[in-house]
Amino acid sequence: MQNGERRLRRRFFALTVVFVGGIGLLALYLFSMQIVRGGEYRQRAREVSSREAVIPAQRGEVFDRNADIPLVFNVDSFAVDLSPAEVPPEQLPALLERLAAALSLPLEEVERRVPEKTWKSYQPVEVRGGVPLATVSYLAEHIERFPGVTWRDKPVRNYLEAGSLAHVIGNVGDITREELQVLYNRGYGVSSVLGKSGIERQYDEVLRGRDGKRYRRVDVQERRQESEDEEIVTPTPGLDVVLTIDRRIQKIAEQALGNRRGSVVVLRPATGEVLALVSYPSFDPNRFFDTD
Repeated sequence: MQNGERRLRRRFFALTVVFVGGIGLLALYLFSMQIVRGGEYRQRAREVSSREAVIPAQRGEVFDRNADIPLVFNVDSFAVDLSPAEVPPEQLPALLERLAAALSLPLEEVERRVPEKTWKSYQPVEVRGGVPLATVSYLAEHIERFPGVTWRDKPVRNYLEAGSLAHVIGNVGDITREELQVLYNRGYGVSSVLGKSGIERQYDEVLRGRDGKRYRRVDVQERRQESEDEEIVTPTPGLDVVLTIDRRIQKIAEQALGNRRGSVVVLRPATGEVLALVSYPSFDPNRFFDTD
């Protein structure tokens, strides 16, 4: 009988040791997770639940040699986005029709930008850039007819001298997928505006500045969550560029060439500075962002 009691006691003691040891190990593990490595895990959780939105930087202006009136400056405008998953799928076709009419876009173009494969995504999709304030005001006044639609600042370029200087200054445009593959490691993103030709292209990294960022919280379905600790990184404006071109001499050279096909170059021999550069026919770079 005593031997049986001893065995029971030993078993009870062993189970107690195992139980207490397990509780102790669990307590140590929880202490390590919450106290020792708590900061690391909180940072990981923030990274998983955080999404960044780009705040575009103001692009630098372009001046002639007198640096008084800009040849190129920025005009406030907006980009309109749509978060498809915020709208019931059966209502999306009708919404896309209304949005196409409001933005003066063909329905096929809107459907191309918001394909059916994105309808379950809460990530905003840009439907159109270069949208004027009047259109955004209309969307705001009738927001009940445009669920899931938001807008944000997206300045566009205004080319004051749209005549013969178009070839010199060039133009900008949205970055393409092929360009992004090359420029991604240099700070460009899917929503970047890129110089396509002329001065805009040659000095793009000087003019573009550095985009800011807004970090927002999302849930597991990518839906935005209200948070008081929203982090904002302020954008850095681009630098201005001053050309050797003289606007007055450029006009004289343009008038001298008239409508004849050809080009005129005026140089300062002592320094090699280009004072005028005219080429005809020309083009209007403002048409690349025509919002009428």
